[in-house]
Amino acid sequence: MKFGFNEDTRSWQEILDKIANDLVSTEEVDKFKRKINGSLSGTNGSWKRKYPDRGLDEFINEIMAKFNNANDAYILEHPDFGAFVRKRSMLFFITN
Repeated sequence: MKFGFNEDTRSWQEILDKIANDLVSTEEVDKFKRKINGSLSGTNGSWKRKYPDRGLDEFINEIMAKFNNANDAYILEHPDFGAFVRKRSMLFFITN
């Protein structure tokens, strides 16, 4: 699955800021961003140990699946979330 980010020149941080500002109150922005970053970082922390033969797209699909639940569906539905996940995930794969 591709999440069209090639045309997007924003950094993953800029995209996450936009998502957070669109979805939660100003008071909740930092907490929201920590939640999202924590989820991706946590998955990344164990991914390569568990799945050394799997690639970037599979990692992205797993991240997207993590947000496919009743509590987080509103995040998954944000039009920029796929681009954020792809850009953030690419950095994990480049730096690991």
